[in-house]
Amino acid sequence: ERPRGAMVEGPGCTNNGRRARVLVGRRVLQASASNAALVAAVQGRTLVATLTLGKELWLFFAAPASAAGPTPAAAPAAADAGEVAVRIHFGMSGSLHFDGATPRFGGASATPALALTFDGNRTLQAIGATAGLERSAAAARAKHAEGLRRDVCASVSDFSAGACAAAVRALPPETLVADAVLDQVVFPGAGNIIKNEALHRARMHPLRRTSSLRAEELERVVMEVRDFSIRWLRAGRAPESLIYNRTACRECGAAVRLQKLGERGLQRVTFWCTACTPSADSGAVAGAAGAASA
Repeated sequence: ERPRGAMVEGPGCTNNGRRARVLVGRRVLQASASNAALVAAVQGRTLVATLTLGKELWLFFAAPASAAGPTPAAAPAAADAGEVAVRIHFGMSGSLHFDGATPRFGGASATPALALTFDGNRTLQAIGATAGLERSAAAARAKHAEGLRRDVCASVSDFSAGACAAAVRALPPETLVADAVLDQVVFPGAGNIIKNEALHRARMHPLRRTSSLRAEELERVVMEVRDFSIRWLRAGRAPESLIYNRTACRECGAAVRLQKLGERGLQRVTFWCTACTPSADSGAVAGAAGAASA
């Protein structure tokens, strides 16, 4: 579904959330986690909703008083006063497993960050991930609602290309395009594979500054980030790489250049085709943003 060792990106997290929905309406009979407060908070509660935003997955549990009997799968979207939320982040190789399935990543003997047993003998395990109890379920729902318009894997009715473009324009003007795509406020769910492949398809140099982008260029970047993400989501695996982790472009055969880029935190390996990607104007390209290699 993704190259081994690659960080989980939005499509994988979204699919995990969809799979977890089959447990909505079931009550937690047993919980295990390193966080004792989390275990105590979910024990005996009924799962009422699963929500994803970018690379985050939330499990929402109803107050114990509402846990007598199954809850309809179409649970109300509004949070009630006694609701609790658990946030799962999949990190570099985390995964979600149901009913004792062997982990695809992390090894069969890996200790789950979170293990839940529901009525009906159904189980959920988060392996190689982190799991924590949110301080406020209502705040988690609000964060989801605010960011959904920009989520790269949001439904057609929820996604707004204009909202993504506006978020890019709101960044500091000297932001690298490569950094903008990885910004989880701007494009929740976009990871390094999506960044590289989308910028290549948009014929956008990763060293361009966001302030240099014309409206049609920014629109093209947003479109390609969204298109690559949705194709990944629908297929259950990333589309064929054209330049990511390659030395030659799959489209034209020209050399692919590699450079570690990142001025707003962790530098990430970035690829671009030396022929397909138009050379950027000198004023729009960053100088020594990272150590380059041919």
